[in-house]
Amino acid sequence: MSQAFHPDLARVARLLPRVTISPRLLSVMRFLMRVMPVPRAPRDVVVHDVKVPGPAGAPHVRVRIYRPATLARPAPALLWIHGGGYILGAPEQDDLLCASNARELGIVIVSVDYRLAPEHPFPAPLEDCYAALRWLFAEAAALGVAPDRIAIGGASAGGGLTAALAQLAHDRKEVKPVFQLLIYPMLDDRTATRTDIDGKHHRLWSQESNVVGWTSYLGHAPGRPVVPAHAAAARREDLSGLPPAWMGVGTCDLFHDEDVAYARRLSACGVPCEEVIVPGAFHGFDLTFRDAPVSRDFRAGYVAALRRALNNTASFHWRGIRNMCLDPSARDYDLTALSDALAEIIDDVGADKLPDDIASAVEKNFFSLDEGSLLLGVATYSTDDEGAHIRQVLEHWLEAGVDEIRVALALSHEAIPFRSRARRVAILTGIAGRFPKFADRCRHLIEASRE
Repeated sequence: MSQAFHPDLARVARLLPRVTISPRLLSVMRFLMRVMPVPRAPRDVVVHDVKVPGPAGAPHVRVRIYRPATLARPAPALLWIHGGGYILGAPEQDDLLCASNARELGIVIVSVDYRLAPEHPFPAPLEDCYAALRWLFAEAAALGVAPDRIAIGGASAGGGLTAALAQLAHDRKEVKPVFQLLIYPMLDDRTATRTDIDGKHHRLWSQESNVVGWTSYLGHAPGRPVVPAHAAAARREDLSGLPPAWMGVGTCDLFHDEDVAYARRLSACGVPCEEVIVPGAFHGFDLTFRDAPVSRDFRAGYVAALRRALNNTASFHWRGIRNMCLDPSARDYDLTALSDALAEIIDDVGADKLPDDIASAVEKNFFSLDEGSLLLGVATYSTDDEGAHIRQVLEHWLEAGVDEIRVALALSHEAIPFRSRARRVAILTGIAGRFPKFADRCRHLIEASRE
C-alpha cells in the first residue's frame, strides 16, 4: 500500500536518497555502519557485552545488555533483535533506543548480535537469536530478571526474526516469551516476487533491496512454493498458541500489506494482536526521524504496549478474546483457541490470587480445556468487568442465532449467566424455537429458572 507522506515526514522524505542495496554495495554499507557515530546511551543506563553459548556446533553469540543503574529485582526483560534486511546491522545501532526504553520501562534489554546473511543464511541468524533467548531464561536469576516476564521484539528484519523466534519457541517448548513486539517486520519472502507494487513512496527499503535481502537469507530466490519452517514467518499456516503481539507499520512501507495480513491472521487464530497503522509513514521512519511528532507517538504506543504486557499479560489475552468473540466472522474461529486463551489468563493471574469462588472452581477442575467449558466457567464465576463482558458475549451469540456447536456449548452448563431471569427465559425460548434438537434441554433450563 502507498499514499502521500505523513505531514510530519513529507519534507524529509523527499530528501532521502532512494538507495538500492546490491551485493557490491553491501560491503560498503557495512563499513559505513561500523564507522558511523551513534548517539550515546544515557549515563544512568549500564551497557555491557557478554558472549553466550551459541547453537550446537556454532560460535558463541554476543549480546549487548542494557540495564538501568537503579533497577528493582527481579525485573522484566526484552530480547531485542536489530534490523537490517537480514544482511546488515549490529546491536550498537540501537544503543540509544534500547537504553532509553530500558530506562523508561524499568527493564533489562538484551540485544542480539546475530550472524548475517549471505555469509550465514537461514537458519543461522534465527538460531543465534534462539540461543540468546534460552540463555536469558537460563540466567534469569543471575541477571535479576523475572523469567515469567520476558518479551521478544525487533524492527524490520529484527521483527521478522522476532515473529519466527516466537514460532520456534512455541514449537520447541523450552522457553515461553510472554509477548512479541513486531515493528514493521520483514515477514514474507513472497512480497519480493510481487509485480503490482507502486514503490513511489517507499523509502529506506525498496523492492529491489527486498529481493537481495531475502535471496541472501534464504540462500535462493524468494517465492518458492515451499520454504523451510520458520524461514519466513508469514508462511506458517497455524498461528494459534503464539504469544500476544503488537504490530506497527506505515502505509508507505513496503511491508504494509504482509504485516497487516499477519496481524489479522494472528487475531483470527486467537492470538491477541494490537495493530497500529500509521498513515503516510515509510519504513524506519521512527528511527530515522526520531523527534518527529508521529515518530514519538509511534514509539509511545509500543512502549505502552510493552509496559502492559510485562506488567499484566492477562490484559492482552482478554483483548484477544474480545476481538475473537465480537468479530462478525467469529463463528469460523476454532473454539479450542478461545479456551486456550482463557487458560492463559488463569495461568497469568494464578489460582492462589483468584476470588474464592473461582479458586474453588479451579480446584474442582471446572476450568477444563474442553471446548467452551472454560469460557462458560469464567462467565459464571468472574466478578470483574471482564467477566461481565464475557457474559455479554454469550448473550450476543445466542441473540444472533449462532451455529449449533456454540448453542450446545452454551447449554452445557446449568448456570448460564444473564442479566435477569426473564431475559434468560426469553433467550432459551428463542433457542428452543430455532434449534429443535435442543428444545428439551432448553425447557429443562427454563423450568429451573422459574423455580
